[in-house]
Amino acid sequence: MRALLLSLGLLVGCKETPKPAAPEVRHSDEEEHGALPKQVRLDPNAIAEAGIRTEPAKRAALALTVTLPGEVTSEPDRTARVSAATAGRLDSVTFNEGSVVKKGDVLATLRVPDVGRLRGALAGTQAKAKAARANAARLKSLRES
Repeated sequence: MRALLLSLGLLVGCKETPKPAAPEVRHSDEEEHGALPKQVRLDPNAIAEAGIRTEPAKRAALALTVTLPGEVTSEPDRTARVSAATAGRLDSVTFNEGSVVKKGDVLATLRVPDVGRLRGALAGTQAKAKAARANAARLKSLRES
């Protein structure tokens, strides 16, 4: 809290009442392209609209928490959209937003009704392939004899 009050005091030039004739922000061409300005003066109307107030610095215990306005967003470079290769229902999610995940971690469980049908089709195709190999081997032995 003390640092916040000190920075606000520096912002308005450490004065209780700014000069009314001062421009809103002063800096020269050299400051625009070189070093930052050493002092910023605000118009009294801008100070009133922003709700800035000054107080003398004093010793006090700092609060355990400081409430400030802000917005929590995810980092665009560190997020990814994940989509399923087939239609299904999301059964469970095993992480929270903001959690660190590693390659291979289970993120979610999907219930896919078509999986049973696809497994059956795979088993049928594998059985046909096995029968075709056995038939090819039988024909090869017949040809040689």
